Amino acid sequence: MELVTGLDGNDGIMQVTTSKKGIDASDKRDDPDVRRRLGNALLIVLAVTAELDDQYMLRMMLTTPTETKPDENGSYLMSAERAAMLLQPESSVWSDEERLVLQFTYAVMRKEMTDDLWNRASEAWGPKETMRYIQWIGIYIYMELFMSALYRRQIW
Repeated sequence: MELVTGLDGNDGIMQVTTSKKGIDASDKRDDPDVRRRLGNALLIVLAVTAELDDQYMLRMMLTTPTETKPDENGSYLMSAERAAMLLQPESSVWSDEERLVLQFTYAVMRKEMTDDLWNRASEAWGPKETMRYIQWIGIYIYMELFMSALYRRQIW
């Protein structure tokens, strides 16, 4: 967790995703690298749920503070406009880094990685962070599949 987000394990991620103040509830709020890495990690989770069309998980994530800067109303929730564009990485709602995160996530999930995309990701994040994002994607694919199997049981 810390290697991907920069936060201190599950306690750190729970603090920022359960507080209305998001990352600003953390003692790491002033670290721009933690803000960037956390934003990328949470966007990856949103991208995985959108790509897998898991409406339950997507709704849950859209009620979780996933943005690293508050909007004009002070909210850290993803806007409806950005949520609607999750499967459109080329949309103007995304920053260059967010666009790269989405392109990278979908390339990994769809088995469509190219040398160009890999090189851009490695240049932006370095080899370790790039590999950690692949692991993060895999963790959330596995978690989504695991939860989906349990939620489909009749007793639930």
